[in-house]
This record gives sequence, C-alpha cells and structure tokens, in this order.
Amino acid sequence: MLEVTLTAEKVTKNTVRFREDAPESPDPLEPTPTIFPVIYIQKGALVALGSPNPDKIKVTVEVV
Repeated sequence: MLEVTLTAEKVTKNTVRFREDAPESPDPLEPTPTIFPVIYIQKGALVALGSPNPDKIKVTVEVV
C-alpha cells in the first residue's frame, strides 16, 4: 500500500489541482521520485467527501 499527501495548487472552474508533497531526498543530486506528481479532483467529489476546498488530501493506493 502507498500513501501520498498532496497540496492544493490551483483551483479551476470544476476541479482542484493538487501537487504531491515529495519527501526530501538525502542526496540533493538525486531527488526522490514522485508517485503522483499532479492530480486533478472534481470539485463535486470534494464536496461529496465533506470538504469543498481542502488545502491537502491523502491518496491511498492498494493492490486488490
């Protein structure tokens, strides 16, 4: 299972764009790769989650 935290970056007419909070790399010359660099979430989905304008979201990915 993977868990990624993303921060709201831009609000558009119908979506909110979130960018992954990448962990700091121990070596500045080799940045830690991101899992979801950018995700667009429909505003209606955020309303259904009970938070129409969150600053951060957490995405969990699990193999089923």
